[in-house]
Amino acid sequence: MTLTVTCPKTWQATSNGIEKRYENAAAEGRRVLERHGIEWFLDFYDDLNGVSVCEFEQTPKISTYLYAICAGPYRIFEDFDPMYVPQRIYVRQSLVDNMRYELMFGITKTTLDFYQKSFG
Repeated sequence: MTLTVTCPKTWQATSNGIEKRYENAAAEGRRVLERHGIEWFLDFYDDLNGVSVCEFEQTPKISTYLYAICAGPYRIFEDFDPMYVPQRIYVRQSLVDNMRYELMFGITKTTLDFYQKSFG
């Protein structure tokens, strides 16, 4: 399954596949949409200067209930510890002050370690 999203440039978009973001919706973004036959999506916007097109790579076969898309004005926290898979947390702007991202990344790493020792 593949997915392409048009959204305001100030938004972040994420899904199950790896994202390729095109900031110039009128040119390179339009070509992506034309490939899928949906270039008319750009007609919904009055000013294409504020629009991004996000194209997500095809995922391996997964159950349809696991396929997801989120888009909005999120703040992103990232962790690129070489001992673990990269992690991202998307947080609504209204909750940024309450986000304890170091704790969340630490819990995820501890859980991965537990499963590796128990089932690896």
